[in-house]
Amino acid sequence: MKKGWKIFWTVIISLTGAGVVFCIIALCLGVTFSQFEKAYPNGIGIIRKNYVSFEEDWDDDDDDEPEETENVVSGETFSNVENLKLDIGASEVRIKTGTDDKIHVDDSGMKTENAVQKTLSHDGKTLEITTKMRSSFSFKNVRNAKGTLVIYLPRDYKFDQVDMEYGAVTAEIDGLNAKSLKIESGASGCTIKNADIEELDVETGAGSLDFYGTVEKEVDIDCGAGSVTLNLEGKVEDYNYELDSSAGSIEIGEDIDLGGLSTEKSIDNGSKRTIEISNGAGSVEIRFH
Repeated sequence: MKKGWKIFWTVIISLTGAGVVFCIIALCLGVTFSQFEKAYPNGIGIIRKNYVSFEEDWDDDDDDEPEETENVVSGETFSNVENLKLDIGASEVRIKTGTDDKIHVDDSGMKTENAVQKTLSHDGKTLEITTKMRSSFSFKNVRNAKGTLVIYLPRDYKFDQVDMEYGAVTAEIDGLNAKSLKIESGASGCTIKNADIEELDVETGAGSLDFYGTVEKEVDIDCGAGSVTLNLEGKVEDYNYELDSSAGSIEIGEDIDLGGLSTEKSIDNGSKRTIEISNGAGSVEIRFH
């Protein structure tokens, strides 16, 4: 591990410890969550320019208008979509296999009306689904879940590219097929089952990912302080490996185990497929069956 990373993780751990101590002191002095929320009604964090509060009616200003190449649609059914983009805030997301040859988006389980925006590209090939959520942290947001979004896909439907960006989300995905799958998660928990992916790119902060399925080509994992578990079909020797772990752990099969500080390892099995892992203070485990 480079010297810069050692300094970084030392500072992070020190600040985390100091934060815990101050929280304990505050609780001992009688500070409550309700008092905190009253003092900071809009939460703590960086507020984006296009932030929308569901406690007030929003206006149709220019910042909310789609680009010229896109159409914001109100329909719930889509066909011939090649690319899927998800940008989801605090809610539950489920992707399931449907009963026909169309993509269905069911946002009836969301607790706030018009919380989900569905945007179709001008050529009809890219569907983007976004939830309008707060950009700041708030105890009220934690206590009140924003509902459930369900997406139904045709059986054996294969996308060219799927991009998923999650905040504080619980995601359950079953039967996803794509040439390229990119996942960016914050503090979310995501489970993907029965997946058939050619290239997998994972970037996780403090969240978790459990993946079950097949990756035919490349795997790229960037894990901060969360956990990533891949359950892949095949065997350890089916991939080459480029491994870099700062303060976390990497386990691959039964024989490869990297832990401690500043650990790097390259393994060439003569394969055309490569798994590249960069791990900060998290946990990455790859199992084969």
